[in-house]
Amino acid sequence: MRSVCILIALFILHGCRAPLILHNTEVTTDTVKIWDVIRDTSIVVQSDSSLIRAFIECDSLGQARLREITELRSGKHVAPPHLSINQNILTAMVAVDSFSIYMQLRDRYMEQKTATIETKYVEVNKLTWWQTLWIRVAKALLGIILIFVTLRILKIK
Repeated sequence: MRSVCILIALFILHGCRAPLILHNTEVTTDTVKIWDVIRDTSIVVQSDSSLIRAFIECDSLGQARLREITELRSGKHVAPPHLSINQNILTAMVAVDSFSIYMQLRDRYMEQKTATIETKYVEVNKLTWWQTLWIRVAKALLGIILIFVTLRILKIK
């Protein structure tokens, strides 16, 4: 009986849980968002040309005749012209590769967000050393009174 009373007294005087130690925490989340925007655009191509200079003379019958080519020059993208004279008509033909003037551009955008959540634990209502001293003194006195009352009850029986 005596040991049961002592065990009950110990359970009453002792706290129910261990002290909880709180730590400050910090949570960081990174979010990356990437998206493409496709848009039409036009590209300006520099002008290009080829050149031919020639002397043309007419004979006594009125027929045109190519006498001399003085200069023949090609461009960056244009070959020198092909010449033909047919029935007093001078024809210069040039073959040009086609250029893609309209194109699609893809713009890539990236947005990066960093979110930090910081949790700080602030201890409030912290007991002073004086209050802690009086709580311990009261627990000791309560224990002594409980043991004394238990012994008295056992002596009476």
